[in-house]
Amino acid sequence: RELVSRAGGEFMTLGFLACVVYFCRQAGGFAFLARCSERSVWALPSIEEDWLHTAENVHMQLFFAMVFYFVLIARIAVGSSRRIRSLEQC
Repeated sequence: RELVSRAGGEFMTLGFLACVVYFCRQAGGFAFLARCSERSVWALPSIEEDWLHTAENVHMQLFFAMVFYFVLIARIAVGSSRRIRSLEQC
């Protein structure tokens, strides 16, 4: 149950991140970043759409990493519980 509760919290955090990306797009935040990155010495996205796609890619990578993590932890927890039960029966 605790794992499901934590997963719900992580999904809410990713939902909040999606809202931030959406409102940043609507408010012209990515256009602002594109203008500011023109003078940068680092290799940064140079146009608004590139900033948006970068933010979306990072968001999806976080989502898939979180899903993989929770599936892995759930499998470990189930396997550990089975192993403990089998040892208790011996």
